[in-house]
Amino acid sequence: MVTIAIILGGILSGIFTPTEAGGGRVSSTRLFVTMFVYRDVKWSELPKLIGRVVRTVGMVMIMIGFDRLGYMMAIA
Repeated sequence: MVTIAIILGGILSGIFTPTEAGGGRVSSTRLFVTMFVYRDVKWSELPKLIGRVVRTVGMVMIMIGFDRLGYMMAIA
């Protein structure tokens, strides 16, 4: 029930879009299932896991940025 209130409150107040709310909900559900149902990740491993995710997303965003730069240079 709290999750529904957070999602609807965030969407209606303009804090995030429905797509972002869905992504956040899926991510939190996956983390919950991984940590409490399957018990694959321990609390002590969580900072390392988050660091790996941030590093991977950062690399992908850099590639997208250079792609956009190359595109702008090609059409100029």
